[in-house]
Amino acid sequence: MPTIDEVRALVHKGHGTRFDSPEWPLNRLWQEHLDARKEKYGTEFVSSAPKALTVENTSIVSEQWPLDDLSNLIVKDRTRPLRGDENAPVVMVRYQGRDCLVDGGRRITKWRHAKPPTGHEIWILEVIT
Repeated sequence: MPTIDEVRALVHKGHGTRFDSPEWPLNRLWQEHLDARKEKYGTEFVSSAPKALTVENTSIVSEQWPLDDLSNLIVKDRTRPLRGDENAPVVMVRYQGRDCLVDGGRRITKWRHAKPPTGHEIWILEVIT
């Protein structure tokens, strides 16, 4: 199973700079996701969510998901160029039974258009409350 540090490093590769702390990009993406879902899930969902994803408030698993299931996680195709390893795992946060993609939309879009084999690795950080 991946560790929180491995998840942070993966997300930092694609979304951080050398000046950012390793945990900053993951938590920034998590907060952006929450803000974007306020209307859909409600203010209580957003306000009760942890501000930071830590080793204390998450458990992490690695799973293989079919491309169709991964495609359901993205709101719209991400057509900008990839910034990292195109075969890297996708990162999702599961909070209150809702799956929130925080990293990997561009990879999923690329895989969907290329029609590769169906199984892809996804790292799931489940918020434990």
